[in-house]
Amino acid sequence: MKYVKEVMWIIAFTFLGEVLNVTLHLPIPAGVYGMILMYLALSLKIVKLEDVEGAGNILLDTMTMMFIPAAVKIMTAVSDLRPVLVPYIIIVVLSTAMVMAATGSISQFILRRKEKKQQVFEALNDEEISLEPHETFGIGRRPLSPNGEMDGSNGYAEIVKEKKEKKEV
Repeated sequence: MKYVKEVMWIIAFTFLGEVLNVTLHLPIPAGVYGMILMYLALSLKIVKLEDVEGAGNILLDTMTMMFIPAAVKIMTAVSDLRPVLVPYIIIVVLSTAMVMAATGSISQFILRRKEKKQQVFEALNDEEISLEPHETFGIGRRPLSPNGEMDGSNGYAEIVKEKKEKKEV
């Protein structure tokens, strides 16, 4: 029953995409409208990911089988495609390479950026901040704030933060 509900959600958004395609008369496929609506519903928490995840995974796992009819039709129409077959193959190979290169470059950029942020964060957390005796507000292992509170509320945390900021600059 779970998968029936999940498939019904997907069919509902597909249907809404078809309705938008007919009513808006824009050169956008109905499936794109449906995906946009599904994305918005998931982002706005109208639909929870758990409500469509199982059926979505099954559809993704079986997606390659959906291309078999198209491949068979192309095989039967080779004689009609023969005049444009070489340019078609060149376009497919080049566009695939371009998409792979762009995806790889963007992924590397994002990973490097994330790694640099992580390194900066770790460096800031690893730095030892030493306080002067007059900045500890107390004696012993637990510094006191100017008002005598433990754990550095009302002053101690601000001094540590200021020292970290000075080290960053």
